[in-house]
Amino acid sequence: MGSDPWSKNHVSACARAIGVYGEEKLAIPVLSEVFKFSDLTDLNRKCKKNYPWADFHGWRDGAWWMINVKTRSKWQKPNSVGMRYRNTLYIGSTEQRLDKAKKLLSKSGLADARRIGWLALSLDTDQTFDACWGDIEEMRQTRLKTHLTPSHAVDLSDDMIGRYIRSGRFQPRLRHDFPWLNYPESWWTYEAHKAWLKGNGE
Repeated sequence: MGSDPWSKNHVSACARAIGVYGEEKLAIPVLSEVFKFSDLTDLNRKCKKNYPWADFHGWRDGAWWMINVKTRSKWQKPNSVGMRYRNTLYIGSTEQRLDKAKKLLSKSGLADARRIGWLALSLDTDQTFDACWGDIEEMRQTRLKTHLTPSHAVDLSDDMIGRYIRSGRFQPRLRHDFPWLNYPESWWTYEAHKAWLKGNGE
């Protein structure tokens, strides 16, 4: 992958690994134990690998939900003087992908989802993560150069996090065991962990 810890290949590999880890290891415990969803089904396992837009189907507040999971590093790439900033926008899939997800769900044998939601997992290099969830109406529409139509994005700005906290939909500093230092060829993760230690005076 080369020696540059912030090369495109390194960052992409780590982002993919974080995404898979969030869906496979964290999503169900967080949705069920922290945010009290029940009868959860992993759509990628039951219906279709790489299910479009959504990842889980579950019950909460008297309705069936189709839930999109977004797992990201909590921090952006450091700038030229070493400052780093929190990731505040978790970009997802397009409206077309959501329409496809709804059609697939209707053929799956699962109950139609009256509600569409998301779960955001923000992994830090100190082995903690923040979790929050919400309705699709709280997502922002963001247009990417590679997409013809806007994408749905989870808004984790300070104002929106305040809203999630007030409504009981934000849980900080849960524990994770994502192998920052053990992921193959993970110069990026090694540097991320080292930056966290330096920033915390260790």
